[in-house]
Amino acid sequence: MKIIAHRGASNLKPENTLAAIKKAIELNADWIEIDIRITKDRNPVIIHDPVVDRTTNGQGIVKEMNISEIKKLDTGGGEAPPHLEEVLELVNEKIPLILELKVPDSFPIISKYLKDYDLEKIMFASFYHKQLLEIKKIGSEIKTGAIFFAGPVKSHEIALNCKCEYIFPHKDFVDVSMVNECHENQIKLYPWVVDHSNELKVLGERGVDGIVTNRIEKWAKGY
Repeated sequence: MKIIAHRGASNLKPENTLAAIKKAIELNADWIEIDIRITKDRNPVIIHDPVVDRTTNGQGIVKEMNISEIKKLDTGGGEAPPHLEEVLELVNEKIPLILELKVPDSFPIISKYLKDYDLEKIMFASFYHKQLLEIKKIGSEIKTGAIFFAGPVKSHEIALNCKCEYIFPHKDFVDVSMVNECHENQIKLYPWVVDHSNELKVLGERGVDGIVTNRIEKWAKGY
């Protein structure tokens, strides 16, 4: 079972920071998931919320701020939200990354920074499924994953419709039929966010391929 570090080792370090990503690498995560938004001056920055208020010492809307303004903020411990380029330099293809696209039409901006990066080490995930389909039109070999918070009648059709190899359903909607339908169609399933051992046990018995967790240190220590 694959263990995906949600926003890095976000239980130990501020989420979506270089510190959290570095810690997740140290704890041997299988994948690291990070969130990408686009600044006013079209820079990809690693932050989850549309505003900076919750995760930094500042205030403002990400899409209305320039990267220079973002880099003046503190997420805790003196670190600003990182630019995607900083993350790629830190990771340096040592561990696969899941880049969650938090806004539509962001792939063209992000892709500029991936020209020399091994795309085998990258997956694009999003709630914006049309964007994932557009990515597949650019390169069918690019890994993509559809995120959703629902219990659709045919979950695998979500993936098939946007040509994804992966789905990321909320853990509360994952049952055996969902898992079986996905596997019958060669689709892998990673529920989110799984932070407790009893949840891992139940989902493991249902046959999921991995989990997205804030508690990477629990599974790294063999709990």
